[in-house]
Amino acid sequence: MRVICRGNAGFTLVEILISMLLLAISFLGLAAMQSKSLAETQNTQFRSKADILLRDVADRMRGNGQAVAEGDYLIDEDAISTGEPPSACPLTPAAYTCIATRDLTLWMNAVDDALPQPHVLIADAGDGVQRIRIDWSEKQTAAQDVSVNPCGEEADRACSEIRVFIKGDESGG
Repeated sequence: MRVICRGNAGFTLVEILISMLLLAISFLGLAAMQSKSLAETQNTQFRSKADILLRDVADRMRGNGQAVAEGDYLIDEDAISTGEPPSACPLTPAAYTCIATRDLTLWMNAVDDALPQPHVLIADAGDGVQRIRIDWSEKQTAAQDVSVNPCGEEADRACSEIRVFIKGDESGG
């Protein structure tokens, strides 16, 4: 008498199709996770660039206290490359205005190159404190909580802001 053993005959077509389906779903999940990771990496780079740019203009303003006192650095507009800055400023006591124009032109060009759709604000907050803020368009991911946005009403905007004390009555303050 012969005993037929069918338990070790191999995989069936249904088992192979199910394993392929599970493998495909896993790869789709990995692709989605990779996409979100790339978007968050880009957003983190934007935040780092914004912080560097904020400190850059704050240092420029500290080096030109007279122009800060005169309000030459105050701005509230979209950062669009404004072209070439003045090539040289005169060596006169009134050169601080030219230096401020040069600083802002160079800075605005750098902001426009570094961030997508940037908007900048430099405002006098009173008592020698200057409020410097940059906001920009940020790539959205499903993990972001759009109900919490420190930049205002637009959910797709991110911002970075500092407040610095600048003694405006003497240069280098």
